[in-house]
Amino acid sequence: MNIPKITNISIRQVEGLPRLKAYATITLNHCILIKDIKIIKTIANRYRIAFPKESCHSPETIVLLDSRVRDYFEYVILSEFFKEGDETK
Repeated sequence: MNIPKITNISIRQVEGLPRLKAYATITLNHCILIKDIKIIKTIANRYRIAFPKESCHSPETIVLLDSRVRDYFEYVILSEFFKEGDETK
């Protein structure tokens, strides 16, 4: 299986929420955009990502079926998040 390459990433910091630290937007292979990926600090002080879920405002749902893809996305997104510098970490 080929893992789609993240070709662009942007991070939007969130203030005032204890667990939600930022939102990420990624582009895959210069042709697929995924917005509003949450960067969350867990109770165990680890950072995880959560993909958008279906809502009344947006019927799109992202489901990753391969753990290698999720691990790659999480690594790239969190690396960019930490590179931008979050003082609350």
